[in-house]
Amino acid sequence: MALVALAACSAPATLPDLKIAETRADAGDIDGALAAYRSAQGKCSALTPKRRAVAACADALLGEAELLERSGRTKEAIDAYLAIPARTTQLADETTAAIATFRAGELQLRAGQVTAAWTALWRVVTDYPDEPTAADALRRLLEDGRGR
Repeated sequence: MALVALAACSAPATLPDLKIAETRADAGDIDGALAAYRSAQGKCSALTPKRRAVAACADALLGEAELLERSGRTKEAIDAYLAIPARTTQLADETTAAIATFRAGELQLRAGQVTAAWTALWRVVTDYPDEPTAADALRRLLEDGRGR
């Protein structure tokens, strides 16, 4: 009886939409994968406990932006990364917000958008100083600044 109750309470490891997104991305169906990531984004915050919601939302949000980046859709990837911090406030997920802002800054630097890149990288340092990504952002600012 206890085994049945335990099985009924256990939740799946991840949202089905996230698995679909990964499968479609691996098959080269970029638009299908993006649609699945966006579908997961609409469902992830309802998961319980909160740590599962945070993890699933991070996977869905960063997954979309990473796929855009890998697909060479740099402008869309930057926009997706920059939108993540506002979308993570409900779950208070500063780790994902810091990672996304850092990645946006990195892409902006590579695209020659120096002012926007430095703004994003400094935002990581000032808004998320306790996140490990803040050290990465500061290191990147120093490397880029020394090269100028």
